[in-house]
Amino acid sequence: MTTRIDLGRLDGAGAEHEAAPGPGPGPGAGAGRESADPRRVRVSRRAAEALGRRLESPMPWQVARRTGPDRTLDGSMRPAPVPPHDPDDTTDPWEELGGLGLVDASGRLFPELPGALDVLARPETAVDLDLVVRRPTTGAAPVAAPGDGAGPGGSTDVQLRAWHRRRAGRVTAVATAGAQVEIGWFDDRSWAAELARVAAVTSALAPTPPARDLTLPHELMLGVGVARRTDAPRLTEELLRRHLPHMRVPEGADAREQVQLLHSGVVGRLRAVVSGQGDDGRRKVGWVSWLLFSDGWRTLRPHVDSGVSQVGVHHVEPSALGREVARLVAGVAS
Repeated sequence: MTTRIDLGRLDGAGAEHEAAPGPGPGPGAGAGRESADPRRVRVSRRAAEALGRRLESPMPWQVARRTGPDRTLDGSMRPAPVPPHDPDDTTDPWEELGGLGLVDASGRLFPELPGALDVLARPETAVDLDLVVRRPTTGAAPVAAPGDGAGPGGSTDVQLRAWHRRRAGRVTAVATAGAQVEIGWFDDRSWAAELARVAAVTSALAPTPPARDLTLPHELMLGVGVARRTDAPRLTEELLRRHLPHMRVPEGADAREQVQLLHSGVVGRLRAVVSGQGDDGRRKVGWVSWLLFSDGWRTLRPHVDSGVSQVGVHHVEPSALGREVARLVAGVAS
């Protein structure tokens, strides 16, 4: 079972996302206007859902449960994760929200909240992010790849889900990890930095990574992954025999070894799915796929070369996520 984690801590080395403010901004702050600076508040699942009911803006996991299962990063199917709640916690959600300054004694909400949750419910563009990072643990339970739960060599997977919704220059983001829910809202000029914040993780695990730039046939990349999960070495050999001539690796690198390292060295995965309505009224979808290694992220860029479906595997920094998402946002809106 996948371990879900504190929003502020994403790996065994103690790497942290930027901390959200403790107490909320208070009903008097920013009244009558929307702040250009990102605002974030962390609440329980109960409190987040109470806000959603009050404003008729359901939380993303509630929508996902109604629309069916979600595809995980490793291609398997499972229901979209629902943030857990402590059954022994009897705190009234409105008392919790009041303590954060998000509702006053008369029941009036912090002025920016209705607009933020309206963007969440009625966006022009949606970005769903799924992040899985492998970290060390004391136990050992061999599993193939991040996204499956327990991992090889005494490791386990930690997961963060985030939903970003944009409309008319404003973005509302909801993220879940464990029992915590973070709700944020900001001007879309801050969006690239907020996306980079999601990808700003590392892992304390340090398997040998592949080269920073590779190109290989799509069938080879997927097929070797299947062969490894099903313990089919003959299939691996046949795929290598057929596709190695089409690989491009740095000078001096061994292509066969690079294929193996591309799978054995993975310590995390990130997927961003972008959707929106185009000028022709049709719903359009695009996606970004990244793999995390001990020396950083690689983006996967599919393309066709001389009639062969290929995947470029290239090193990127977390800041590149904003650029890749922006390109897709422009595409789905056209």
